[in-house]
Amino acid sequence: MLMKQLKWVVFPLAISSNLFSVTALLIFFGVTGKLELAADIAVVQGAALTVFLAFSGNSRNLLLSGSAKISFGQLARFRGLFVLPFGLAVYFLCKSISAVPDFLILVLIVRRCAEWLAELIVTDREAARDHAFAQWYVFLQTITFSSLLLNGFIANEIYNVVFCFWAISPILMGARYFLRAFSLPLCERFLPAIGYILHLGSSWAIATSTFVFRLVILALTSKVVSGELFTAFAIGGMLSSVYTYVIGPSLISKETFKVVKVFRMIVWVCISIGGLIVFTASIISAPFLGSKFFIQAVGYSVIGGAIMMVAQRQRIILLQVKHKSVFVPDMLASVLIVTIIPLLFYVFSVNALVLLFLCNALLTWVFYKFTFDRKE
Repeated sequence: MLMKQLKWVVFPLAISSNLFSVTALLIFFGVTGKLELAADIAVVQGAALTVFLAFSGNSRNLLLSGSAKISFGQLARFRGLFVLPFGLAVYFLCKSISAVPDFLILVLIVRRCAEWLAELIVTDREAARDHAFAQWYVFLQTITFSSLLLNGFIANEIYNVVFCFWAISPILMGARYFLRAFSLPLCERFLPAIGYILHLGSSWAIATSTFVFRLVILALTSKVVSGELFTAFAIGGMLSSVYTYVIGPSLISKETFKVVKVFRMIVWVCISIGGLIVFTASIISAPFLGSKFFIQAVGYSVIGGAIMMVAQRQRIILLQVKHKSVFVPDMLASVLIVTIIPLLFYVFSVNALVLLFLCNALLTWVFYKFTFDRKE
């Protein structure tokens, strides 16, 4: 029984180690006091998300839904052809907007390119129930990331080598599966059909708003304040991100009443924890945990993360079960959250920015709820 449960967990762990390593690095430098470095990582990550997530097109949900309209080979060929141009686009985007060191930009771009390709490979191996691949993948990612953290305070050549190896590690194991996709079956299109554009539009809206969201905060505040906010949002949003990109797509077709009950319990526990953090920060000073501003931002973000989980569950059902497009709700939520930032800043001052992730979650939930309940 235990082995069966471990097999179920190994694929979520593999996807998590692939998708959230940079976010974990951002959090690590943020909570250890290197706020300017955390802000730099957030900028590069935002630029990479703008380009790569914009062209991800809900691929994980599509592959796990077993859709006959799109295949692993088509998606792999699409990403293989565009990974280098997109990487160059991210580099020039970063250089044009912020004074981030070249080495940091290049390594994080290589990491994102490797993650983008590896996401398809891990999802394909999940569909094939290749648990051995996932176990070795998790082991490799754990070793490389742990080595990176252990050397996190050392700025020398050894650290740079570890940093580079961590960047390329996602693609090391699955390269052969990816290259195999270029053996074109005669009965299959070389690239996804034109209908894939709607899924690209949906992910484009989320990716672009994430980047603009970070740029606006950086423009309105200092690097230190931005670093605090980005770290707090990353902490609060980690659980919802894991559900959105890892657990949710794998679990949604297997949901039972018991699973839904546990999901709701987790949501309410997170809301309670977030509320307790905000309340505690308002009455107790704890400098060793960070500024009051940072702790409140974490608390509100944890509440927002819980609400975002509910919203993203609706999104996954729309994609996998109801086979509906989520382009309109994604676009509306993305535009509104970006316009709210200067409004909160100029009307209520910088302290109001701690509410941003919570506002984002509420807007997202409202638009997905409307789309979910709407009858065709």
